[in-house]
Amino acid sequence: MTTFHDPFPHTGEERGNYRRRYESAIKGSNGYVLLNEKQKLQFCETYNVNLAKVLINRLGIYDIVRTFVKSDTKPLPNNVLFFGRISPYKGIEYLCEAMRIVRQVVPDAILTIAGGGKMYFDIEPYKQLGYIEVINHYVGMEELAELLSRCTLSVCPYTDATQSGVIMTSFSLCKPIVATNVGGLGEMIDEGKSGLLVPPKDSKALADAIIELLIDKKKLTNMSEYIRQEYEQGDRSWNAIADKYIDYYTKILEL
Repeated sequence: MTTFHDPFPHTGEERGNYRRRYESAIKGSNGYVLLNEKQKLQFCETYNVNLAKVLINRLGIYDIVRTFVKSDTKPLPNNVLFFGRISPYKGIEYLCEAMRIVRQVVPDAILTIAGGGKMYFDIEPYKQLGYIEVINHYVGMEELAELLSRCTLSVCPYTDATQSGVIMTSFSLCKPIVATNVGGLGEMIDEGKSGLLVPPKDSKALADAIIELLIDKKKLTNMSEYIRQEYEQGDRSWNAIADKYIDYYTKILEL
């Protein structure tokens, strides 16, 4: 049995041998685990896989980041954080435009963009605004822990996706998320409980969701507590995920 994280290439990352590698992995397996339900049919049609052989599990929180958290790190008020590898499918240009709108309502809001990779659009005009900080290098665990500890919320403005380790890393420190409803992100975020979902490539919707959470501190606190309970003890905990895998592999061995 094989677990597939990214069975489809992201925008700007279409490599010639991408499909061939997945086809080789599929041929060598007698069962398949995907990490979201939404793309199950697409996976089966793309790779000619029997639907009955595809099982669904999920990602758990990337709680290793907690090891690097410093107790004396002070949060920044109204700090919006984007972090992760820079790539065209990440939709950062829509987030930068959204921040222009956010600032009209929340004048002290700031955006931090942190991650390695080549900027695929002209970000210089946004850097000149004074409220968008760009940290354009690989972000190690210590720096990431500090950035997450300081932020108010995280944003995933992706134009397409499968799952997101960024979401599960943010949840490890109970940070609510504003994300686009693409790929399996809608299954990772409980709308209104652990974050807010918006359409892709829509800077106005993105801005409205960010503003909503920056203004409503009680909602932010409630979301943080929901994340803590759901991902540490509930159906999305690593214990629940592991139990599913054990069940799947037991069934495979019995066949």
